[in-house]
Amino acid sequence: MEPRRWQPLVIILSFLLATTACITSSPPQRLTDLKLIVGSWNGTVGCRECPTRFRAYLSVRDDGQWQVTVEQNPAYYGTMAVVSGELRWGQGGRWIGPVLFVEERGRQYLTLARDNGSVWTEFDRAK
Repeated sequence: MEPRRWQPLVIILSFLLATTACITSSPPQRLTDLKLIVGSWNGTVGCRECPTRFRAYLSVRDDGQWQVTVEQNPAYYGTMAVVSGELRWGQGGRWIGPVLFVEERGRQYLTLARDNGSVWTEFDRAK
């Protein structure tokens, strides 16, 4: 393939990487108050067996109940609560990991992490 044919792809990938770096430049906070994240969030969830990411929508109620609706997949349900001084998310009666929060440049971002540090999914506040 000719080098010129790759040039647009390289430009697009460079832009996407630069944009993603801007989103996560502030260190995430571990939350201790559920009220900060009540509402609607938009994000993506990765496929376990493939590289595809699907649009996902997170809804957090003030009682800590959450629902993630994923396009072309079933919905996921669980609970968020302050456990041992930090906000955690869980499913099926077990706590999976911390809820991390970043507020930057007028936008809010939310990460549902696992205890091993890996990320299940990330969202930004729906407008």
